[in-house]
Amino acid sequence: MVTDIPVVVAMSEPLFIKSSLSAYDAMKMMIDKGRRYCILLDENNGPVGIVTITDIIKHILLERVPPENVKIYEIATKKLVTISPDTSIEEALKIMKKYGVSKLPIVDNGKIVGIVTENELIDILPYIIDPLKELVNHLIDIINNELKEEQKKKEKVKVLVKTGK
Repeated sequence: MVTDIPVVVAMSEPLFIKSSLSAYDAMKMMIDKGRRYCILLDENNGPVGIVTITDIIKHILLERVPPENVKIYEIATKKLVTISPDTSIEEALKIMKKYGVSKLPIVDNGKIVGIVTENELIDILPYIIDPLKELVNHLIDIINNELKEEQKKKEKVKVLVKTGK
């Protein structure tokens, strides 16, 4: 089934930054790398949180706090909800909904190997669904042709029965 496809087909490489950086420096790195989120690493390179542009806007801009005076760790979501590489797209979407998150780091052997976002999962669906639609249409054509052949045989039998042959 479509939703049994693992999330690794849609994952991307996460942006890792040190949790000791200022919100300003973190935001600058995110903008430079074209990312709307980053995973924070502690001094031992262990993951300790995730921050999105929205988090920065909510905690810095709306509260009018100078971003250079705030450590990015202070505004991070500390609890990372993670999944394994073989998690299905369907299960990933359920986990996102359950925990109210739109990004899931992918962990393999205790290490973050990628990240998948809700948008990435939605963006990949047409590439998965379109080939399946083509297959279904092909199968429908085969079934219709078989039904037509069967109908022709039945009509031929009716003619033969009527003519007594």
